[in-house]
Amino acid sequence: MRRASNCMASLLLLSAALLPATLEGSDCKSEYKKAPGGLVHTACKPPNQRCKISSSGLSSSQKTEFLKAHNDYRMKVAMGDLPHFPKAADMQKLIWDDELAEVAQALADQCTVSNGALKHDKYDERFTVKFKQVGQNLGWAAASFDDPNVDVIGQVTRWFDEYQHFNPAGIHRLTPQSGPAVGHFTQVIWAVTEAVGCGMARYTLQGDRSGTPYQTLYVCNYGPGGNVAKRPVYEA
Repeated sequence: MRRASNCMASLLLLSAALLPATLEGSDCKSEYKKAPGGLVHTACKPPNQRCKISSSGLSSSQKTEFLKAHNDYRMKVAMGDLPHFPKAADMQKLIWDDELAEVAQALADQCTVSNGALKHDKYDERFTVKFKQVGQNLGWAAASFDDPNVDVIGQVTRWFDEYQHFNPAGIHRLTPQSGPAVGHFTQVIWAVTEAVGCGMARYTLQGDRSGTPYQTLYVCNYGPGGNVAKRPVYEA
């Protein structure tokens, strides 16, 4: 048994190559110690003592899958191939950023999700040296067995499929809307976002007595972040 949940015509053809690593391990960089308001940066937080991690991190091929899935969907929108949505004139091709991924992995390793209750870190806890404004998408799955499958394409697809609940008129000026979630979709296709970095952890939580205790948390961080109120999702 498995369950899952989710909390370019004119492309600026940036390099699709993965960037070299900018961090080693889960170091709490000196810049991270400057988080405002006494907040603790996600990469500086101590381990979750309730969490028993069985698998942490993405392989090179999985990182490439995450990047390609995002860019394939961005291309679909940019070319006008998404029904009822206009072509995008300013859609950038994302590159992979290892520092975004490092911070995303730090959140995944916190195992902050229990039984589908998606919990983001705070906005001011996830900045990087390059990106002060970082967006975030979370995804979660649970099983009754320790499932080694890392469903990269399925996860990005679940985020993108929120387009079915989004009014295409909203791409010109993003405003809050009632109903099902759409923020994962709008972040995936946010035109001026330049980079993405993702992490994954598979774990169990001490004291979890549910029938599906084997949980997987996916985190993708985006720089610069999207979903800015009253700004266009992309230029048509």
